[in-house]
Amino acid sequence: MAMNKFFAWLDNLLDATVLFSFSNLGYFLRRPFWRRLAMDSLDGKSVVITGGSGGIGFYTALRLAEAGARVIIISSNWERSRDAVERIRSRTNNPAVHGIVADMGDPAQVDRAIEETLQQFPVIDRLILNAGILPATRQSAPGGVERTVAVNLMGPHRYLAGVMDRLEQSNDPRVMLVSSGGMYGVGMDMDAMLNPPEPFDGVRAYAYTKRAQVMLTQLYARRLTTDVRFASLHPGWVRTPGLKTSLPGFYRWMYLFLRTLHQGSDTLLWLCTIDRERFDNGAFWFDRRQRGTVRLKSTRPTETQEEQLWQAVSRSL
Repeated sequence: MAMNKFFAWLDNLLDATVLFSFSNLGYFLRRPFWRRLAMDSLDGKSVVITGGSGGIGFYTALRLAEAGARVIIISSNWERSRDAVERIRSRTNNPAVHGIVADMGDPAQVDRAIEETLQQFPVIDRLILNAGILPATRQSAPGGVERTVAVNLMGPHRYLAGVMDRLEQSNDPRVMLVSSGGMYGVGMDMDAMLNPPEPFDGVRAYAYTKRAQVMLTQLYARRLTTDVRFASLHPGWVRTPGLKTSLPGFYRWMYLFLRTLHQGSDTLLWLCTIDRERFDNGAFWFDRRQRGTVRLKSTRPTETQEEQLWQAVSRSL
């Protein structure tokens, strides 16, 4: 009991600092209090992960395949998808790893990804919505939607709707949305998210979509009458190729404090493996613990904003 109280005190102290919490220091200080991941519980499970050809997505897919799961990787690039599948099969001796090429910002490609998924998996036990972009300049996706919104929100929502029936065939279906700690810095401004002002601020556009993912997780849990359970999470500051490309200055200055892919994927894998009773529907997680979604009062979403977000993503169907 005393140890549990000490960990709670330490964890809260770390979380308040942000720097020590989100960096690898937070992982090192919390790790001694955790139990080993029950990866054997994933043997034979069917898992789909978007953005699975690199970074956290690739490492997570690798660990899932090592555990004996059947894995589908969805990636926007054919060569990266092929290479990722070959590397995972070679390193795990698991032939049940497949790739689907689809740009999550393109509704037509998302629909093809849905069709391919349905052909391969009669049941989906875990769906990890991990794909995301942080562009430096404003771009438009097919249909005219700003590309950050299309890839990070609209495409995943469309894909989820398309495979929901297969999730419902599982006896323990779970959906995880990979958000970012950057969402703490913004509230929900639907106009600014859907129609970013000039000059375009890619970091802010990204943060809006990550805030929206957390809100959507809660909305899925409340509004969908299904046995599927939903969670959002953030992995901390992780040393990924995407971070290096999108935020080179941050990557360079924080390099020694950035988490490894192993550390950054921990909570995601933990959510895949914990008992269903501990997987609270709609919760937001970081380092194996539920976290609040608001740090600044001004960023607390309103019911009106929730409804606006729901209507916006529903138009992607």
